Amino acid sequence: MDIEKVKQKIQSYKDEVKDLHPFLKNFFTHLPYIKHIEYTHGNREYGSNFVLIQEDQTLLKEKYTGVVVKSQKIHSQTLKILNVK
Repeated sequence: MDIEKVKQKIQSYKDEVKDLHPFLKNFFTHLPYIKHIEYTHGNREYGSNFVLIQEDQTLLKEKYTGVVVKSQKIHSQTLKILNVK
């Protein structure tokens, strides 16, 4: 799937939780070296949180990457909640 098709598919979703989150979880499983995906979205959050565990085959270590996903534009109120400057 090329990046434009992914972008169009994401923009077509009407329900972030029911449509986008499962799509992303499936998408992340197809990334190279992703060993495990933890989905941590809570009911009082403004975006979806994923923790991706990537296996470094050279160093034989795990790398953890946190992903915050929002399907709509992030507003300054959201940024304050996330403590982003």
